Amino acid sequence: MTFLANIALGYEGRQVLDKNPELKAEVVAKFGEEFVGWSSGCIADAEQCEWLTDRNLPFSIKRFKGMTGGTGNFSERVKHVTQIAVPNVGLLAIDTVLLLEDACTDNLQAHLNDGWRLLAICPPNSQRRPDYILGRMQTD
Repeated sequence: MTFLANIALGYEGRQVLDKNPELKAEVVAKFGEEFVGWSSGCIADAEQCEWLTDRNLPFSIKRFKGMTGGTGNFSERVKHVTQIAVPNVGLLAIDTVLLLEDACTDNLQAHLNDGWRLLAICPPNSQRRPDYILGRMQTD
């Protein structure tokens, strides 16, 4: 089993390729022209990431995509991808935040029923009820 990741060259990686045309030709042959340009990157496995690292070519891993069985070229093997759970990935989907100050439980429950989710409970200093920070995905 090996990981799959969305990788991309940054500014430093492009500078290295601009100074070394032979390496750039190798990278284009292995990853494609889009990877060398200002694209969103490509999917690579551990072997391909190691290949880049062995050539001192800086790249960034944007996101882990999963796991796959076997080694070698993706086109020569059967696709078998397993999802990877990332802790707190649900927080990345929240785009609206609300602060409920000195909220009673009925008010809090009404917001939870409307699709809001608890992000934090702030203990009170000099008030009777806690403050709540709620978040949700905006539905358009």
